[in-house]
Amino acid sequence: MLNDFIAALKLAFILFIPGFFLTLPFSFKHEERIFFSILFSVVLVPFIGLLLHLILKIPLDEFLVNLVFALVICIGIFGYYIKKQKLKSQNKENKEEANT
Repeated sequence: MLNDFIAALKLAFILFIPGFFLTLPFSFKHEERIFFSILFSVVLVPFIGLLLHLILKIPLDEFLVNLVFALVICIGIFGYYIKKQKLKSQNKENKEEANT
């Protein structure tokens, strides 16, 4: 029973989490974010893993999968941070224009 739960958690992590973080920098509606999260996870994570295997000659194992997950999540968080900084600067400029 516990093993089934852990397997379901791993599957959800593989199919959703990396793509979710990649969709953070973009403005999606809730349903679209879920769809693109799954799409990005299914398409991009194996592609990045394959590229790392072919270019850096890292063996395809659990380490590579975890490395790709961490890389994808960091890219998504970085993109979200950049988006928030741009929005802050735009809001600041709009307030300054409204005051003048």
